[in-house]
Amino acid sequence: MLFLRLSNAGTGSPDAYDALAHVSMLLGNHERSNVLYRRVSNSPPGMRASGTTSLRASRSFGRLKEAEIACNRVIALDPTHFASYLLRSELRVQSEEANHVAELQSALCRPGLDEQARVPLGYALAKELDDLMRYDEAFGWFHEAARIRRRHLAYDVAVDERKA
Repeated sequence: MLFLRLSNAGTGSPDAYDALAHVSMLLGNHERSNVLYRRVSNSPPGMRASGTTSLRASRSFGRLKEAEIACNRVIALDPTHFASYLLRSELRVQSEEANHVAELQSALCRPGLDEQARVPLGYALAKELDDLMRYDEAFGWFHEAARIRRRHLAYDVAVDERKA
């Protein structure tokens, strides 16, 4: 009962609604989850939850246009939310008429861009170039993103061997 009262409350923090939406989704109540996620995404900019849970939920519910709009909104509010660029690129097959290649190339050329930010941006650009059948360029960006990602992996075989 408390859960229902909280999820039906007219006011609350975006982080609280995000958590309630996630629990609703886990409980199988996808419609309530979606309503709560919409409250999160419609929160004032300074109060919005920082995660992409609502974007991923929209995608998993098949609401791809809604998820793309939400990604665009997150990117407009916080151009350093690099996971949103990759998620947006994965939502559909990009076309010559509708893609984000120029925006992604521009983001990758930002002065002082953190190397870790280059991973999702590079994968996003590679995916979009691949959709546009620009395979050589796509491969270059897939390779670059994977190279950076591998360099920052902290994998130790001995740890797995001790678990076995």
